[in-house]
Amino acid sequence: MGAEASEKTYLYDANGRIAKTNVIYPSGAFAYRNEYPLTGNKVVNISLEGLTNPAGTHYRVQFENNNLTEIKTITNTDTYGYRYQYDENINPYVHMNWPDTWFYRQSKNNIAEEKFFLGDQVSVDMKYEYKFDSDGFPVETIQKERDAATNNFIVRSKKVFKY
Repeated sequence: MGAEASEKTYLYDANGRIAKTNVIYPSGAFAYRNEYPLTGNKVVNISLEGLTNPAGTHYRVQFENNNLTEIKTITNTDTYGYRYQYDENINPYVHMNWPDTWFYRQSKNNIAEEKFFLGDQVSVDMKYEYKFDSDGFPVETIQKERDAATNNFIVRSKKVFKY
């Protein structure tokens, strides 16, 4: 966005969780607003709304079973984003309490597949393979990315975890 925010305001719910974020830039216009509606004790939908764009660009972030399942961008001309599928094992990042604006590290399970969508067209762009220890934590992750030229998946990265 270019300019630094001059003011950030956080509103909290009764349990001390962020319920809404407002960011005001030096011009005085709201740049964006986040809302975190809760059902029971779970965030069911996170809305990030761009308020300085007259066309009204909106972002929607969806959760199911404590996993981030979709990030969607809606503009006046397109709808696009990413969908995520998960395995049933423990995501070690969720226990580290790292700041995480888009909640990638907050899902309770490990991402198995990442799909990009533009309108109704969907493509699988990333696959993740894991090896686990006896407690269910990953000891190795291999990230594979679809090669646009061959349509095959190639290794993009390998991470080894030590606990």
